[in-house]
Amino acid sequence: MKSRSHYPVACWSVFTVLTLSLLAGPSRAQDAPAPASGASADQLRFQVGMARVDITPDYPILMNGFLMRQQASMGVRQPIWAKAMAIESDDKSPLLLITVDTLGIPAEIHAEVCKRLKPLGVDPERVAITATHTHTAPIINGCAPNILGRDFTAQEQKVIDQYTREFTDNLTQAAKSALANRRAATLQWSVGKVGFAMNRRDPNGPVDHDLPVLAIRDEAGDLIGIYSSYACHCVTLAERMIGGDWAGYAQSQIEASNPGCIAMFSVGCGGDQNPNAHVASDRFDVANSQGGLIAAEVSRLLENPMTAVQNNVHVGNTELELPLQELPSQAEFAERAKLDTPQGYHARKQLEKISNGESLRTSIRYPIQVWSFGDSLSMVFLAGEVTVEYGLELKMQLADQGLWVNAYSNACPCYIPSEKLLERGGYEGSDSMTYYDQPTKLRPGLQKTILTTTLELCRSLVAGADKPAVPANAAAGKSPQASLALLEFASDDLSATLVAAEPLIASPVAVDFAPDGKVYVAEMYDYPTGIDGNYQPGGRVRLLSSSRDDGNLDQSEVFLDGIPFPTGVTVWRKGVLVCAAPDILYAEDQDNDGRADVVTKLYSGFGTDNFQARVNSLEYGLDGWVYGSCGLFGGTITSGLTGKTFELGHNDFRIRPDTGEIEHAIGRTQQGRVRDDFGNWFGCDNTKIGFHYPLEAHYLRRNPVAPPAPPLSHVAATPQDATLIPASDNLQLFKLSGQGGKATAACGIGVYRDRYLGADYAGGLYTCEPVNLLVHHFKLQAKNSTFQGSVIDSERKHAFLSSTDPWFRPVQVRTAPDGSLWVVDMYREVIEHPKWIPQESLETVNVRGGADRGRIYRVIRSGESLPTWPRLDKATPDELVATLQSPNGWQRDMAMQLLQWNHVVEAEPALRNLARQSESPATRVAALSMLQNFGKLRLEDAAHAMQDKNAEVRRHAARISEAFASESDNRTDKALELLSALAADSDAHVRLQVACSLGQWKNKSTGQVLAEVLLNNPADPFLQAAVLSSLHDGNVDTFSEHLLKRIDQSAPHAPRVFPVLFAMGHDALKAQLAVAVCNTKAERLALWQWKVMPTVLTQLKQNEGFRKAFKQQQGDILIERCSQLAPEIIVDEDESAALRIAALQTLSGFEGGTEAAQQVAAEVLNTRNPSEIQLAAVAALSQSNSADSARLMIDKWDQVSPSVRASILNALASRVSFIAVLLDAIDQSKIRASELDTASRQRILATTDADLKAKAERVFSGAVNADRAAVIAEYADISNLKTDLTRGAELFSKHCATCHRLKGLGNAVGPDLEALASKSVDFFLQEILDPSRNMDSRYATYVALTDSGRIVTGLLAAESGAAITLRLQDAKEETLQRSELEDFRSNQASLMPEGFEKSLNHQQMADLIHFIRSAPER
Repeated sequence: MKSRSHYPVACWSVFTVLTLSLLAGPSRAQDAPAPASGASADQLRFQVGMARVDITPDYPILMNGFLMRQQASMGVRQPIWAKAMAIESDDKSPLLLITVDTLGIPAEIHAEVCKRLKPLGVDPERVAITATHTHTAPIINGCAPNILGRDFTAQEQKVIDQYTREFTDNLTQAAKSALANRRAATLQWSVGKVGFAMNRRDPNGPVDHDLPVLAIRDEAGDLIGIYSSYACHCVTLAERMIGGDWAGYAQSQIEASNPGCIAMFSVGCGGDQNPNAHVASDRFDVANSQGGLIAAEVSRLLENPMTAVQNNVHVGNTELELPLQELPSQAEFAERAKLDTPQGYHARKQLEKISNGESLRTSIRYPIQVWSFGDSLSMVFLAGEVTVEYGLELKMQLADQGLWVNAYSNACPCYIPSEKLLERGGYEGSDSMTYYDQPTKLRPGLQKTILTTTLELCRSLVAGADKPAVPANAAAGKSPQASLALLEFASDDLSATLVAAEPLIASPVAVDFAPDGKVYVAEMYDYPTGIDGNYQPGGRVRLLSSSRDDGNLDQSEVFLDGIPFPTGVTVWRKGVLVCAAPDILYAEDQDNDGRADVVTKLYSGFGTDNFQARVNSLEYGLDGWVYGSCGLFGGTITSGLTGKTFELGHNDFRIRPDTGEIEHAIGRTQQGRVRDDFGNWFGCDNTKIGFHYPLEAHYLRRNPVAPPAPPLSHVAATPQDATLIPASDNLQLFKLSGQGGKATAACGIGVYRDRYLGADYAGGLYTCEPVNLLVHHFKLQAKNSTFQGSVIDSERKHAFLSSTDPWFRPVQVRTAPDGSLWVVDMYREVIEHPKWIPQESLETVNVRGGADRGRIYRVIRSGESLPTWPRLDKATPDELVATLQSPNGWQRDMAMQLLQWNHVVEAEPALRNLARQSESPATRVAALSMLQNFGKLRLEDAAHAMQDKNAEVRRHAARISEAFASESDNRTDKALELLSALAADSDAHVRLQVACSLGQWKNKSTGQVLAEVLLNNPADPFLQAAVLSSLHDGNVDTFSEHLLKRIDQSAPHAPRVFPVLFAMGHDALKAQLAVAVCNTKAERLALWQWKVMPTVLTQLKQNEGFRKAFKQQQGDILIERCSQLAPEIIVDEDESAALRIAALQTLSGFEGGTEAAQQVAAEVLNTRNPSEIQLAAVAALSQSNSADSARLMIDKWDQVSPSVRASILNALASRVSFIAVLLDAIDQSKIRASELDTASRQRILATTDADLKAKAERVFSGAVNADRAAVIAEYADISNLKTDLTRGAELFSKHCATCHRLKGLGNAVGPDLEALASKSVDFFLQEILDPSRNMDSRYATYVALTDSGRIVTGLLAAESGAAITLRLQDAKEETLQRSELEDFRSNQASLMPEGFEKSLNHQQMADLIHFIRSAPER
């Protein structure tokens, strides 16, 4: 089940509460104030005075509240009090709040106190007096006058009159003292939970367990006042002892815990709420315990950040006339008067009034008062005994305003029942009117009247508060407290608290934790278009700290400002590393004034084109390097320390900030590159919520001839595991956005590196999705060489964390030093950049709405305390080593860094002991890493770890064993022996690391081990890549020989592995390999042999030494037979398609058969052959630069299917020699110009041959219109056209299927259209007709010109030192050796061509878009 963010309900014994009260020290400013937007320091200050006056009578007196208690009091259980708080704001007279331990506040006493205070400058409308509703306080005149069901004796009335006078005097005195005591102060508030209230009319009825708390602190941060309230009757006690019941005990315990503080208390809408135990008893111990629950929750809230209250006060008052039902007749009263009951007494009094000529009431006067402090807090004061539904409804309706509802305020006319209770009758709805001396019950309709009036008053006051100017139709954000209340977790086991909010922070995007307990916050305050709307930098780094060094962040300083769009902050040595593209900066405060005075540009040149994709996420690795995300767009990077430049490309990276080194890291992460405890790296991009990077770039660089390796593995185990489940349907989706529920802004990925939250969450991967207002969680499990992630059962129908607040924008998840999980909430009205928002939508929003807001939440276990947050800056070396035992990932990492930065080599023995003796695998890995980073690793350390029972430790042992690979003594052989033994480890991750590490040894014997690893793991592409990366001159022969001995097992690997061996081996070895490839057993070749054959043929053409060696082994005979078999296989319609295709791919390589090969390929271009055979034939023909190949394809035009025609056109547009033949064919009407898709036209028109270009423009009737906006405008009316799905499908097959897949048609080259299907017609018009406008560089076109004159156009799928891989139309991939490239460049245009208006008229465009948008949601 899902749960809203809530606070744990403490269960305390009386002894525990009393002990806490005695032991607790004074409380100071521990909390992070967080007002609504734009509050400055001045706007947070008030002048506040606190006072209290003892109102306990020292004489016996009748007590209010219970009919059964007819005698006077017998003594005092607790003193009772009148307490006052005077709040002076910037406008008008002060606010005065008086809370009193009494049953209710008569309107007459409220008026009298106001009258007495008016000469002091106090406006009566700004005075609120509330009662705790204790049933053990004296009777006062005007409050429940019929409570005893009889007349008071003269002496009883005399005592009551005396106490009422004293009562009124004491309230006045308390107010005057509070006014006199005013001093500078701040107000902060929060809401907790206490659970002892229950619905006394319906056990399953509504309850309100909220405990709002207001903290008042002076300038020194000392707590001078606490005000709280709870919706429950004060009826635990019914004894004849004066006291405040549980409310009185709550106040006394709060004051005992906070010496010098005055605690005030009111009661909320608790008219139908009772304590859940011992009602109307003499169990003062129970009342004390109930008060202790409140005091404990107050203490908990004080230890956490609270929302600052703005000095932006507006007060409203109104008075309603609530009509009573039709009065009973005199006869009815007379009949009741015969009863010897309270009802009879009441009737006799009504008859007496009538007899005296008095008119009975037909309505009651009902005051409503509201104090508004801007949108951070509104306090409502309702008169009478209001039932719970009023408070619940008001808070629900005004969830965005931070509402506090008090009842029993300013008057005590009667119970105020809900409509349900009024209709039901009973005590609250009817019978209680007897005791309040009302002639009859209230008329229906009061609930709507009271609620409507109160809501309108609250809204009008908040609307009148001073706020920054925003568009009239812009949305409104919520206060931090209100937003916190809207957080929802999938599990009741978790809840959230505020760490910090505005004004301490604004637009936070990243955090990091310093060893001294401070927190750095990167603020992208200048998002989205700079602080001036013209891209003026205004980003900042803030430093949060605690005034008491207790971990509660209540102070904020701007550490660094004026930087452009910061995306990351990472603690480093005495300062921080800051990602602010194009730079990575180091900033340090050397004069200890809280601001950076040293700012060094360490690296520069990172991409700045996309504000949502910039360098970010610097993270310390176990190897001592700092890893980072390129943000999709890298660049040419200059090191500020070395002056060297580095071609990063679009790759992630790792750096050594102290030396200026930089290297490639595997992957291309958009926002958030993180690791787990064992050095496994993860990332994401906006549309994919989790990757794992199994390999490391420094391994893959070793072998320049190895083909590009797969860079990543998608974490989601199934599509369902990647499905997002927003809590709200109210997502901000613009005209071009489409529907929610799909990842469109995935970012801020984090691994939870602690055990505090529980086993379901430890080690999990968490991804923020600010458009969908949620954080998604994967539980990770190892699978082969990588990981797969699944959602846990509780998150199948509800996200890990989500919100119904439309401004909730989670952008980073971090494991905090205390074991909690921090969620950084940028809190913005608009998260999308204006570049991707239609103009008409821009006019309805404030793109900087929320720039001055921001929240950081702490995810905790409900009801459990957090572990401690250690100060590591003061830790000794021994303590730092001991910290490596912590279950917390940050603590271990920071301890490692401090040891490394301070070069604490004397820690070597302790580290070695930990590496061997610690029970924690993460600790053992950290200790081993430190030994390696210090250069103190011993072979026995690695050897011991290789025998570890934990696979991650064994994997790490394999990695660190590389330290002995280059040594000349006998340790290197022993290390290799130990490493080789792990090649058969039961864990795939260990085997992968072994495959990587073996390449560090230059020994010949590693070849055989690598071959065994490869052959024993046939279905692991990452392991295959690792093996190939480990091949070198020293081991390639042994490796090859081992594969040849087991050629049948090698066959599945041969197509990818043998080309590498041909590139690396000496001629004799190549000849052996070629013989195996050309071995025609049973007069045929296996599929793998045909696939490797093109490599053999290339070697024969290029390498004289190989030709000789091959011939010596009868290779010329073998190759001749293969050349004869190829055409036989190709035309044999009984052979498998795969074999025939592989044979077709060899045709152009056999000597002396160019013309014959062309004829064979052309022969299968007919409908008798499957389309995949025909497509392979087209590819074979396109290998030749001869115009004859083009003519053969054109001659077959009428015999092939549309898909083959599309391939032929693509081939004809790929060579200059073919283009001329194609244009002639169009002129001769062999091919219609309209049959060419837009992509082919664009490529032909882009030719550099002027004559061909002119001819093409003539054939295609003019060039493409460069004014794309004008073209789009021409199609603006297509939404009004009637569309046809079948026609749309046909158009898709012709124009789009080469690069897009939809509904089972086409190829996945470009973006996933099913994910975009819900987007608007306008979106698709823009993307089709102006594809380069919003081009993602992942879909930029690259053009390769080979030394054979062939033009290859596609997306850059992968690259290595020796080759590049392009993803072509039709989803084919082609790897080109860099040695065969004459030119290779990006034309900075989308692979999606311009000019579709030449191919699609308005109706066709409408049909096509209709087909695309009809794709099912997923």
